[in-house]
Amino acid sequence: MNAPLIDSFGRQLNYLRFAVTDRCNLRCKYCMPEEGIDWIQRDSIADKTECLRMLRIFHHCGIKKVRFTGGEPFMRTDFVEILERVSSEKLFESVHLTTNGTLCGDAIQKLPDGAISGVNLSIDSLDPENYFAITRRNSLAKVLNCLEILLSKGIPVKVNMVVLQGCNTHEIIPMAELAKFHPIEVRFIEEMPFNGTGKYAPTTWNYQKILNELESHYDALSPLPFKFGETALRYKVNGHSGFLGIIAAWSRNFCGQCNRVRLTPSGHLRTCLYAKSGLSILNEIRAGKSDNEIITMISSAIQQKHIDGFAAEKEELKHLSMAHIGG
Repeated sequence: MNAPLIDSFGRQLNYLRFAVTDRCNLRCKYCMPEEGIDWIQRDSIADKTECLRMLRIFHHCGIKKVRFTGGEPFMRTDFVEILERVSSEKLFESVHLTTNGTLCGDAIQKLPDGAISGVNLSIDSLDPENYFAITRRNSLAKVLNCLEILLSKGIPVKVNMVVLQGCNTHEIIPMAELAKFHPIEVRFIEEMPFNGTGKYAPTTWNYQKILNELESHYDALSPLPFKFGETALRYKVNGHSGFLGIIAAWSRNFCGQCNRVRLTPSGHLRTCLYAKSGLSILNEIRAGKSDNEIITMISSAIQQKHIDGFAAEKEELKHLSMAHIGG
């Protein structure tokens, strides 16, 4: 293994979020417009061999945890093969997925035990009509079925709900109740400016308002210790099997402890969600560069990582679709 990735602020970066595709079968209003999406050209997206090579390179950079995101990762027909190879080669200590849950039920059942360390499942509403209004698709039954499959296989689950002003704030407590009966973590996420429309107005439903809503219902809401690199403020409710969490994605009160890097579907390294794309690892692979040469480039690019998202945002913030960046 090469030297670990250390940024200019002394933070070791050991967590990779890899968006394997920008395609998605939902059209969530906080992520992308209903139509007119500027998709990445398919020949600009890494193929399976290129994906695996990039993953091996990051393994050699000391990455311990990988999370596959999209778009919707299961939109790739070869995604399960990538998962199986990553698992068989034992490239990372933990392998996680973020999925909308509409396509992965059968695939997850077929994966060998231990192939997945955890799944973040996006569920923005438990009401079929409201789910359709948010996602523009009638897929809630499939998502809830996926949740049942994950629980039956004993795979750790985090349910992610993006809190949307005027859309689903009335469902915060019903969603939190999922953690009462199941050993899952239900997390409420501030809306971010990556809806692909070029327009964004900061939500009034920040983490403090979400917390106030939870505290108004639960008398015994106990905060849990915050660990380096985490994004969620986590809470335990007496009598609940699981936990609750709030991710201040727009307020960004966790940025200074960032331990992650991002890889876009086109193989661009992003050192921050709010920063512009940097080094194109895929282009360097296609140009014939060796692994060691690319590792040196990655180490150099990491030195440009900002102290937090606010500093990165000052440089450049475009209201891209989250599918292009990687959720």
